[in-house]
Amino acid sequence: MKIRITIATAFMLMCAAVSAQFMTVELAHEVSLSEFVVPVSQNGSLNFRACSDCKSFTARLTPRTRYIINNKDVELQEFRQRLSGVHNRDEHALTILQHLETNTVTYISISL
Repeated sequence: MKIRITIATAFMLMCAAVSAQFMTVELAHEVSLSEFVVPVSQNGSLNFRACSDCKSFTARLTPRTRYIINNKDVELQEFRQRLSGVHNRDEHALTILQHLETNTVTYISISL
């Protein structure tokens, strides 16, 4: 009986040590298109919030930021054009992936 308790305790301690090593590297934000201002350039910052009462986030844009429409990478210019043509902006949401360590935007994705 003592062997079972010892093994179970050792297993729980190993699991606790492994779970303590996990760290969040990127954070995904779901943002309504009506609450989103489309970036003008590849360099700069992006200010966004999930709702009008939610906390505001700011992250840097870089030339490595990806712009994705319907699971396809597009250039920023095409991204801007396609989003400007959306009429009912409340019906669409974007996913913004923010790299926490560098505070940069990894990608902005939307399905139209």
